[in-house]
Amino acid sequence: MRRSRKEFDYFAEFLNLTNKGQEASNELLKVLKDYDSGTIENQAYQIHEIEQAGDKIVHNIMDELNHSFITPIDREDIVLLTESLDNILDGLDSVPFQLDSYLITEIRGKAIEITELIVEAMNHLIGVAKEFAKFKNSKVLGEKIAHVNSIEEQADFLYRSAVKELFSTEQDIFNVVKWKAVYRRLEDIMDDIEKTADVMAGLVIKNT
Repeated sequence: MRRSRKEFDYFAEFLNLTNKGQEASNELLKVLKDYDSGTIENQAYQIHEIEQAGDKIVHNIMDELNHSFITPIDREDIVLLTESLDNILDGLDSVPFQLDSYLITEIRGKAIEITELIVEAMNHLIGVAKEFAKFKNSKVLGEKIAHVNSIEEQADFLYRSAVKELFSTEQDIFNVVKWKAVYRRLEDIMDDIEKTADVMAGLVIKNT
């Protein structure tokens, strides 16, 4: 039996979707730390399964939104936040496939370092998502969002350093092209994490 529409908890689903992002980021870090070009395709599909589970959550949110008359925040804001969280998962999902398509045989240290920051940022985004459910009374939401922003700044510095190192030391133009794209993808994921935290910050201002 379908549960009552009024029982649907959008904030809980936002948190569930964030948890999927955290799970995918942890798996990506494991892949990079123990990289094997011979198994990367299979590992890519393992992360893809997490992304697909996230897609089901997105579908549930959108399906509920299509039938709900009353929502805890504006409908367009629910769509905006859902899409922001989904973008994080899509980015994480794409990295292993990118590595496989580019025939990457060895992972560079800075890629691991950036991914470690992604994992750290996702851990903090979990805290942001938990506090967002009680944003009208939360005393620490702003602080948690600030942590995410701080980690993004660290990742941005590391990204620039990685690209500079790539262009100054790599002799193979194909490796330059490949790794510039990989670094850019990781930076985009971090940007999406920060954007999601900032979306929540904006919605707090809008709704209080």
